[in-house]
Amino acid sequence: MKTQIIKTNFNFGLTTLVTFGDRAVSARVRDHDILLSYGIDDAYMSLFSSILEEVRNFPTDIEYMGKVKDLRETKDIDAENLTIAIRSMMSRVVNVFPRNRGNWIRFDTKGLNKMSDTALHDCGLRVGRMATLFLAQLAPKGVTVELIDDLLTLSNKLLVSIEAHDDAALERIAATADRIEVANKLYGMIVELFSYGKDYWSSRNYARYKAYIIYNTPTAKPKLSGKTCSVSGSLLDAQTLEPTPNAKINLEYVKKPIIPNASGFWQCKKVPIECTQFWAESDQHILQQGKITLIENQNTHINILIAPAANPPPGEE
Repeated sequence: MKTQIIKTNFNFGLTTLVTFGDRAVSARVRDHDILLSYGIDDAYMSLFSSILEEVRNFPTDIEYMGKVKDLRETKDIDAENLTIAIRSMMSRVVNVFPRNRGNWIRFDTKGLNKMSDTALHDCGLRVGRMATLFLAQLAPKGVTVELIDDLLTLSNKLLVSIEAHDDAALERIAATADRIEVANKLYGMIVELFSYGKDYWSSRNYARYKAYIIYNTPTAKPKLSGKTCSVSGSLLDAQTLEPTPNAKINLEYVKKPIIPNASGFWQCKKVPIECTQFWAESDQHILQQGKITLIENQNTHINILIAPAANPPPGEE
């Protein structure tokens, strides 16, 4: 059965996720009553804050990876020491039992330098057992109980190192899964809270709306194709049909707002064809949001009539 790979639901790092989390906390303070009407109450924010702090304080993968690396280096040193001990023992064995014949084969050290760590450990134990069995024959070549015990000690030390390294590697895998799970929980809550903020401000205040956008996610901003077009039009007062003061138009995926000229005409070139929305605003007028459909290499003309506001737009008092 294959191990299920857990993936994040977002396309950025945890540091960025925490930044969005902090932004969500600030937004809730600023738009408390608005978000409360969507169910973002104190209980929701208490859970949100606890998950945010858990993500913020979660040990990074580098910390776990460093531990694995240190234990791997220890394991490699132990493996090298055992290899040297086995080789030293076999230099004695070969002068008692001819290579590749009879009892020499029972020690089975072929491919010593290419053995896996666990195979090397098993080899050390086997050589120790065989050396004990043939101690009488090997003693004249300097094999002693102490020499055999040292070999077996090195074998057992390598086993401890193997297990410690494997445990650390599994700990890292488990921590990664835990980290992704709690990060996805936080991301889900951020997306929910931000969706309410966007819903409320989409037709009221573009700057407030934009503060709730999460870019570079699977569900937010799509990858742009590079295809562009131009958009132009006029922005006028809906009652007087005259240009409005301090007007500007924001187009989706266009970073800078477009400022109409004195007659209310505006134009923007090289607009991504993925752009589907615009926002128009002006002093003492109601923010207007609209949908647009663009065609590559063509100009789309939009005439926007923006209604005067009897009172300042919500959130601007």
